[in-house]
Amino acid sequence: GLGGIGSAGVYQTNTAAGWTNVSDERYKKALEPIENALDKIKDCRGMTGLYKTDPDDRDRRSFLIAQDWLENDLGPVLPECVDQNTTDDEGAEKLGMQYDATIPLLVECIKELRTQNLALTERIAILEGE
Repeated sequence: GLGGIGSAGVYQTNTAAGWTNVSDERYKKALEPIENALDKIKDCRGMTGLYKTDPDDRDRRSFLIAQDWLENDLGPVLPECVDQNTTDDEGAEKLGMQYDATIPLLVECIKELRTQNLALTERIAILEGE
């Protein structure tokens, strides 16, 4: 077994006040890199607003929109972070999101931007004759 690591992929250390995600590569399988991260995230909206049940004078919250993370015109975005198996009190579909599950895509976006920036910086230096 994984020695105290639950099926949800979390555990608590002896001194922990919260849960820790299992991140050790040795405990993972079927790994695939997230590719074309910037294309995937292009339509994902960061928004502020209120829940419909919030009073109008409540402080605004920040949100991601679950539907944006399912797919865009180029294909799947990161459906793994969207919970599609929940319903509201009337039985209508209600999408949920694990915000922390978006972090791997965001990391890959930053890496793609870094690669682009390095290439552009090198090109500018060449064009300016440095």
